[in-house]
Amino acid sequence: MVVARFDAGAGYVGRLDQGQDINAGFRNVCRENSIVCGWISASAYVRSPVIAKFSPDGTLVPTPLEGAHFLAGISGSVSLRDEQVDIRLHVSCTAPDSAVQIHGLLEGGEVLFCEFMITACGDVSLIRDGSAKFRPWVQLQAAGPSGTTRIEAAPPRPVPPAMHAAANDDEMSELNILEMRGGDYVDHPKFGVCRISGDPVEDKISIRLATGKQVDLSLGIMRVLEPKTMGGRRVFRLEIKRRGL
Repeated sequence: MVVARFDAGAGYVGRLDQGQDINAGFRNVCRENSIVCGWISASAYVRSPVIAKFSPDGTLVPTPLEGAHFLAGISGSVSLRDEQVDIRLHVSCTAPDSAVQIHGLLEGGEVLFCEFMITACGDVSLIRDGSAKFRPWVQLQAAGPSGTTRIEAAPPRPVPPAMHAAANDDEMSELNILEMRGGDYVDHPKFGVCRISGDPVEDKISIRLATGKQVDLSLGIMRVLEPKTMGGRRVFRLEIKRRGL
């Protein structure tokens, strides 16, 4: 069992911008407000949501849904996994052209409308195991003079320091690079919208142009902006860094 009491914290209410990916939007809210532990309640109208269902063996099976869907009751948690903010959004949704309810984790989708409340636990950090079947919380750290660390079903691991300030543009660009995956898209100022052929290696990616030609890009000279969902695809807009910045 892992149980933590928190005495300090804050509440946040707001809305996400239209056009952004809902999961990336919540991660940015948490990064910008130094939230590393908390609970999310939200309602949203989302285009092309992807809901991951638990299969009988405990693995997650992503299920993309076409069209726009109203998700009246989104609830989820904020914790840390591999030293990054981890968002898990639990939803129920009716599948198109049927009365079948889909229950699972919301893994993405384009925001058309989203209002939320986040309850942040200011003196607790919860660490999630990214390798276990259900990815449970396995470690907590309580702040204060009597703060302790308790481990459950996992060996000790270093707890990353809490984030105290909003990330600057370059830091946000680096965080967005970590979000990139093969199959996502970039909007390049010269080449336009192109598909990413594979996961980034350090700060380099390979993209396929509309002509079919393969081009390697160095993201070190670019600023990678927060992804937006367009037609069910995550698209990262790229900007060339101005000289001297």
